[in-house]
Amino acid sequence: MSKSVWHISIIAVVHFALFMTMFLLSFGHGMERFETGDEISQIESVLHMTFLVLAFPLITLTSYLKSMSFPGLWSYVPILANSFLWGFALSKGIQKIAKMGKS
Repeated sequence: MSKSVWHISIIAVVHFALFMTMFLLSFGHGMERFETGDEISQIESVLHMTFLVLAFPLITLTSYLKSMSFPGLWSYVPILANSFLWGFALSKGIQKIAKMGKS
């Protein structure tokens, strides 16, 4: 496999792990706040904003378009596609920066 495919795959796996971690932490803090009735904390705001950044663009799009909703385990398809889109974009960006540094 080419070096580029490996870079994209590694970035996608890291993105997916970060996305799921932010989702679970944000959800956990939200449920804890829901049970106690406390105000939203600074850490919860940061977790939620990080989640929203990592969810852009595909997860955000599918959440607004009901026709693009995926039932059950199929809901992981747009999450994985989003992670690979991030992997592709970041990999190409890193390659462009490396080429600019060499010239």
